[in-house]
Amino acid sequence: MLCFFYLLIAKIVLAVTEYFGKMFRKVLISHIVEILELFIN
Repeated sequence: MLCFFYLLIAKIVLAVTEYFGKMFRKVLISHIVEILELFIN
């Protein structure tokens, strides 16, 4: 029972980190694009 509980927590943590990773990557890419546009102009 406890083993199943730990597995569930691990899955939730992985899902959350993956979700935030994707969001962070999107934000990072948009910021890089903005900075590049500033340098180009």
